[in-house]
Amino acid sequence: MSEVILHEIYTINPETGEGGWDIKYVLSRPEHIKSFPNFDVVISRGYHGFSPETVINWIFGPKVSI
Repeated sequence: MSEVILHEIYTINPETGEGGWDIKYVLSRPEHIKSFPNFDVVISRGYHGFSPETVINWIFGPKVSI
Protein backbone atom coordinates (compact mmCIF):
# COMPACT_ATOMS: atom_id res chain seq x y z
CA MET A 1 0.00 0.00 0.00
CA SER A 2 1.15 3.50 -0.75
CA GLU A 3 1.58 6.41 1.63
CA VAL A 4 -1.43 8.37 2.90
CA ILE A 5 -1.19 12.01 1.82
CA LEU A 6 -3.43 15.05 1.74
CA HIS A 7 -4.89 15.87 -1.69
CA GLU A 8 -6.41 19.21 -2.62
CA ILE A 9 -8.96 18.36 -5.32
CA TYR A 10 -11.67 19.87 -7.48
CA THR A 11 -15.02 18.11 -7.62
CA ILE A 12 -17.62 17.99 -10.39
CA ASN A 13 -20.98 19.69 -9.90
CA PRO A 14 -23.35 16.71 -9.46
CA GLU A 15 -26.25 18.58 -11.06
CA THR A 16 -24.56 20.07 -14.15
CA GLY A 17 -21.43 17.93 -14.61
CA GLU A 18 -19.31 21.10 -14.65
CA GLY A 19 -15.72 20.47 -13.52
CA GLY A 20 -13.74 22.64 -11.12
CA TRP A 21 -16.88 23.21 -9.09
CA ASP A 22 -15.71 22.92 -5.47
CA ILE A 23 -12.41 22.38 -3.63
CA LYS A 24 -12.06 19.53 -1.12
CA TYR A 25 -9.15 18.51 1.11
CA VAL A 26 -9.03 14.72 1.17
CA LEU A 27 -6.70 12.47 3.16
CA SER A 28 -6.22 9.45 0.91
CA ARG A 29 -3.85 7.03 -0.75
CA PRO A 30 -3.14 8.00 -4.38
CA GLU A 31 -4.79 4.82 -5.68
CA HIS A 32 -8.09 5.72 -3.96
CA ILE A 33 -8.41 9.45 -4.65
CA LYS A 34 -10.14 9.03 -8.04
CA SER A 35 -12.93 7.05 -6.34
CA PHE A 36 -13.88 10.08 -4.21
CA PRO A 37 -17.48 11.12 -5.02
CA ASN A 38 -17.66 13.62 -7.89
CA PHE A 39 -13.84 13.68 -8.24
CA ASP A 40 -12.60 15.95 -11.03
CA VAL A 41 -8.84 16.55 -10.73
CA VAL A 42 -6.02 16.81 -8.17
CA ILE A 43 -4.88 20.40 -7.65
CA SER A 44 -1.99 19.56 -5.31
CA ARG A 45 -0.64 16.88 -3.01
CA GLY A 46 0.86 17.34 0.44
CA TYR A 47 -0.99 20.64 0.79
CA HIS A 48 -0.51 22.34 4.18
CA GLY A 49 -2.68 25.48 4.05
CA PHE A 50 -5.90 23.90 5.27
CA SER A 51 -8.05 23.88 8.36
CA PRO A 52 -8.03 20.40 9.99
CA GLU A 53 -11.83 20.37 10.35
CA THR A 54 -12.18 20.63 6.55
CA VAL A 55 -10.24 17.40 5.84
CA ILE A 56 -12.23 14.39 4.64
CA ASN A 57 -10.85 10.94 5.48
CA TRP A 58 -10.81 8.75 2.35
CA ILE A 59 -7.84 6.55 3.26
CA PHE A 60 -9.49 3.27 2.27
CA GLY A 61 -11.67 4.64 -0.51
CA PRO A 62 -15.35 3.75 -0.79
CA LYS A 63 -16.83 1.09 1.44
CA VAL A 64 -17.69 -2.08 -0.40
CA SER A 65 -20.92 -3.95 0.36
CA ILE A 66 -20.77 -7.73 0.41
